Amino acid sequence: MKKLSFIFALVVLALFTQCKKQDPTQDTPTNGIQMVLKADNGGSRTSFGPDGAIAWSANDKIYVVANGQCVGHVTNGAGGGSTFTGTLSGITASGTYDFHYYYVGTEQTIADEATSFTMDFSDQDGTLAGLGKFHVGYGTQTGVEVTPGETVNAQATMKTLVAMAYFDIAGMAEAGEKVFFYGDHINNQMSLDFSTNTPTFGKVNEEGLNYLCAGTVTEGATSPCYVMLLPNHTDGTEELATDISFVSKRTTGTCNDVFNYGIIGGRFYCAGGNTDSPIAVSAASYFPGTLRGLFSVASGTQVRFSQGNLQFVSLTIGWKFAENQWDYFGNNGQASAYTNIDLLSWGTSGFNHGAVIYQPHYKDSNNSKFYAYGNSTYNLNDQTGQADWGYNKINNGGNSFNSWRTLTGSLTGSEWNYLWTRETISNISYAKGTVNGVKGLILLPDDWRADYYALNNTNIRTASFEGNIINIAQWSMLEAQGAVFLPAAGQRQNSLFDVGSAGYYWSSSYYSDENACGFYFNEGSFGWCGAGRSRGYSVRLVKK
Repeated sequence: MKKLSFIFALVVLALFTQCKKQDPTQDTPTNGIQMVLKADNGGSRTSFGPDGAIAWSANDKIYVVANGQCVGHVTNGAGGGSTFTGTLSGITASGTYDFHYYYVGTEQTIADEATSFTMDFSDQDGTLAGLGKFHVGYGTQTGVEVTPGETVNAQATMKTLVAMAYFDIAGMAEAGEKVFFYGDHINNQMSLDFSTNTPTFGKVNEEGLNYLCAGTVTEGATSPCYVMLLPNHTDGTEELATDISFVSKRTTGTCNDVFNYGIIGGRFYCAGGNTDSPIAVSAASYFPGTLRGLFSVASGTQVRFSQGNLQFVSLTIGWKFAENQWDYFGNNGQASAYTNIDLLSWGTSGFNHGAVIYQPHYKDSNNSKFYAYGNSTYNLNDQTGQADWGYNKINNGGNSFNSWRTLTGSLTGSEWNYLWTRETISNISYAKGTVNGVKGLILLPDDWRADYYALNNTNIRTASFEGNIINIAQWSMLEAQGAVFLPAAGQRQNSLFDVGSAGYYWSSSYYSDENACGFYFNEGSFGWCGAGRSRGYSVRLVKK
C-alpha cells in the first residue's frame, strides 16, 4: 500500500510540474533566464560570399524576440566561433516559447522590450570592413521549453536578410570624393515588426529617391566598392528594371542589367559570377575642377560652376580652386605677398603685363596703376571693357589657359541676375544656409527636385542663414545633386571686413572707369553694386 501511495505521489508531482511549464504565471525568475545559443550559417559581416557562410566575431550580439518584443540578447565569446551566451531579462515565466533571433550589425542595437526595429542603409562607406554595420541576420526556433533555474540550450540556422554588390566606381569622382547611387527598385530601409517577424523593405523618403552611399573613390585604375543591398524581390520569378544611376559632385554614371530578377537576400552580385570582379560603372566624362550641376544663365545657355572659390596659394602652386565649396582664407592671408589670397581685385587676366600677369594683382584707389602683391606697378591703358580671371591656368582646374570664365553681372539682363529668376523643375533656384558651420548662399541646378532635400525659406532674399543648417554628410548629398554653395567670405578694402557674415562676388562686367559690377548677400538681403575695382571680392568661375 505504501508503495502505491508513493507512485501516486510521483504521478501528481509530474502532472504539477508539467502544468507549471504550461502556465507562464508561476515561478517567475528574478533575473531572467540564461541562454546558450548555437548560431549556424548565414551572411558574413565582412566576407559575404555566394555560399552565405558566416564568420562570427568576438562580442557580436544576437537579439532574442519572443511574444512580440525583444527579451534580451546573447553575446559571442572572446574567441569568436558560433556560441552566444547571455541573460534574457524579458523572460519572466516558465513555459513554451517561440524565439526569433536577429543580428543587426556591429553598431546597431535593439532595446529591451522594443516591439519593432528600423535600420537605414543609406550611409555606407563602400569598404569591405564597413559592411559589418549593415549586415542583418535572422533565425527562428519554435516550441522551446523554459524552466526557471535551468539554462536554455538553443540552436538556430541564421540566414542573411540582405544582399551585397561589388562595383567599380573609378571615373566617378576624384580620389577621396563620395559617390551615391539610386534606382527605382533600390531600397534603403528595413523595418522589423516583432508581432509578425516579417521584414519589410522600403525607402527613407516618400518620393523614392532612396540614395545609398557607394563609398569614396580611391587612387588607382580601379576603385572597388562593396555595398549591402536590401531585397526588392523575394521569389525571383519576375524580372524587374535593373538600371542603377550613380552620382557624385562631378559626374553621373549608370550600371545596366545588373539584377536580372531583382535583388534577392543572400546573393552576392558581381561581374560574371566572379567574386573578385566588380561590376563596372559607366561614368560620364568631366573636366577637372567642375561640378556636375547645370545652371541656366541665359535662354539656351547652361554652365557648370567650379568646385570652389578661386584662390592664389603661392608662387609654387599658383592658382587653384578651393577643395571644398565652403572653404575661404578669411584672415589667413589676403595681405601677404603671393600667399593665400582669395579676395581679388576686379579681373586682371587676359592682358599682357609681362611675367607677372598670372599672379594676383590689385588696383590703386584712382584706378591708374596695377599692383602686383609685393612687386612693381603696371599702367592700365589697355584695360577696358570686360576682364576675366578665368583666363589664367588653374592648377586643379585643367591647368590650361582660357578654360574658365566669370559670369556677367548687372541689375538686369545679366547672367548672375538670370540665376535668380530662372525656372527649375521644382521652381526653386536658391536658399540661404549654413554649411559645415559656414554661412552662405546655396544655388540649385535646373533639374533640382524639391524632394532631394527639404530646404527651408527657398527663393527668399531676406531669409536668414540659420534657416538651413547643413552638416558635411548632408552637403555631400546636396552637392551630388548639383547644388552650389557660395561662402560668405567678406571683402577686402584697406582691411578685411564682413568675413563670415556677408559674401561679395565679382562679375566680369565693366561698370565705369572706376567701378565694376559685383553682387553681395548678407543676413537680410542680397543685390547688385557698382564696386571700386581695387576692392577684394570672391571669384567663382564657370566652365566655358
